Amino acid sequence: KNEIGELTASFNSMSHHLKTQNNTQSRFISGLASLHRLIGGGQEPGELSLSSLEFLSDFLDLCQADFFIMDNDGKLKCISRFPGHLNGERQPVLDPKDGRIGQTAEFETIAIFQREAISGSVSPVSTPDLANLIVAPLMWRQTAIGVLELSKTGVFSRFDYHFVEAAAAVIAVAVDAASTRQQEEALLERTREQAQRLKAREASL
Repeated sequence: KNEIGELTASFNSMSHHLKTQNNTQSRFISGLASLHRLIGGGQEPGELSLSSLEFLSDFLDLCQADFFIMDNDGKLKCISRFPGHLNGERQPVLDPKDGRIGQTAEFETIAIFQREAISGSVSPVSTPDLANLIVAPLMWRQTAIGVLELSKTGVFSRFDYHFVEAAAAVIAVAVDAASTRQQEEALLERTREQAQRLKAREASL
C-alpha cells in the first residue's frame, strides 16, 4: 500500500508539474501573439511605443515602464512612459554608455537590477527573482535601436525575464518597420513638395 501510495503521489506531482509547464508555455506564446497583433499594424513609433508599454505593464504587472529609441544622432531618447506621460516634461536624452540605459544599448544585452525602495539606489543582481528592474535592448540586425526599462513593485520571475527578452525582439521588428514607413512617408512628402515647386516655377515662365 505504501508503494502504491508513493507512486500515486509521485504521479500526481508529475501531472501537476506538467500541467503547470503547459499553462506557462501557453501563456508565454499567447502573450507574444497578442503583443504582435497589437503592434504589428501601421502604427507610428510614438503610438507603437506606448501600446507596447501598456501591454507589458498589464501582462507583467509593472509599476513603471520607459521606452527609449536611438535617434539619428545616436542618442537614446525616451519617447514613451507608462503609466503617466511625457507631455510637458523634458524628454530624457542619453548617450550610449551613459548609465544603465546607455550601457544596455552599448553591451547589447539584457540587464537586471534591484532598486531600493527608500534610497532609490540601484544595484545589479545575478538572478531575475532578486530584480525589480529590467533593462532590455531592442535589437535589430545585431544593432541596438532602442531600450526598454521596466520596473515592478515586487520582483520579476524567470518567466517575466524570458518574456521581456522575447517581447523586446518582437517590438524591435515593429519599431524598425514603423521607422521605415515614417522615412518613406517623409521622402514621399518631400518629393511632392519638390514637384509642386517645379510645377509652380514652370507656370511662371
